[in-house]
Amino acid sequence: MLPSRAGETGTVADGTEDRIKRMMRLIRIGTSAFMLLPLLAWGRLEHPWIAVAAAGAAIGEALWFDRRAALAAGPLDRGTVLLDAGFCVALMALGSRAAAPDLRNVIMTELVPFSLGSAAVVGISRVGRPLGLAAVAAMMAAWTAAVYPDVQLKLASDLLGFALWYVLGRRIAVTWRDLADATRRAQTESEERRRTIAEQRRQQREARHRDELHSAIHDIMLPVVNHVASGRPIEESEVRWARWTVARARRWLEDPREADAHGLEAALRGVVEQFTLRGLIVTETLIALAEPPPEVVNALEGSVAEALNNVVAHAGAEGQTVVLFAESGPQGVVVSVQDRGRGFDRSGISPGGGLGRSLRRIEHHGGRVTVDSRPGRGTKVLWEWDRPTGGGAEE
Repeated sequence: MLPSRAGETGTVADGTEDRIKRMMRLIRIGTSAFMLLPLLAWGRLEHPWIAVAAAGAAIGEALWFDRRAALAAGPLDRGTVLLDAGFCVALMALGSRAAAPDLRNVIMTELVPFSLGSAAVVGISRVGRPLGLAAVAAMMAAWTAAVYPDVQLKLASDLLGFALWYVLGRRIAVTWRDLADATRRAQTESEERRRTIAEQRRQQREARHRDELHSAIHDIMLPVVNHVASGRPIEESEVRWARWTVARARRWLEDPREADAHGLEAALRGVVEQFTLRGLIVTETLIALAEPPPEVVNALEGSVAEALNNVVAHAGAEGQTVVLFAESGPQGVVVSVQDRGRGFDRSGISPGGGLGRSLRRIEHHGGRVTVDSRPGRGTKVLWEWDRPTGGGAEE
């Protein structure tokens, strides 16, 4: 048989139709072998050369059908299927004449398997049900006429075979095509979900970068502007601070991914560098055994910067010494900032103020923040983030 090439375009439906056509070809080629069996009873045939011609015609038609199915693009066309059924009607009507009337139901019964194959092909194909039933009925009538008047119980078995082969072929094809449709729908839904997830992740990345840019403006740039706007004399240390801020802002504007390009230790050292230029004395202890996700690093970086900015703005001269501790490990992250400044009464902080808006960014990523402060006793801010079970980074 020729290899099947047509219809293999990669879709589930095309693949299913290709397998269905291969089944038709196997049925048609395989059942043609039965046409050789009557020749074994050569001496009992009334017209043996009719049996030879019938066998040759059946094998030739089977090869023609096989080639048509192999070259067909998509489902096998209705015309080929109906021509095959019509050939079987003619084969039974004429080929049965090789035997005498009283022997046709015995010697020429091998015409039936070949024609049963055609009934199965009609059921498997996309020929509509009314037309398919008509084709099978024509084959049943042709075989009844071929053996008449030798009507016996075997004829009922043959006719039942035509009906069953048609029904089974149709049921198999419908099941395969339904499975192909269900697979196609599942693939379409999966692709839509994939696109939706990809779009959600893109939006999350953009939202995170917008948040980082907002935090950079709030935590780093605005303090410079506020200092200049206050009208206080600008010292050399403050000029260096402003230059550092401009360089940092330029990197973020040129590539928003700059915010994700460093680990926790590097991020916090950058914050310490910034506020050292502003006059803070920061004693730092940074331990990084395992890096948290970039979004957690960015949240902690901005929150620590805001805490140190609050120290500069509110702690007073005696509170300009700060202790910064950070430890990042397999279980999570702990960061604290503690000063010895004036402190404050937490009951006087209004909801939505700078304390809640900036210092609590870690809560968006499943973390916790604790602020401990009393007037005259300084302030301690503690951030904690636990790595999700399994140690994976957040999306």
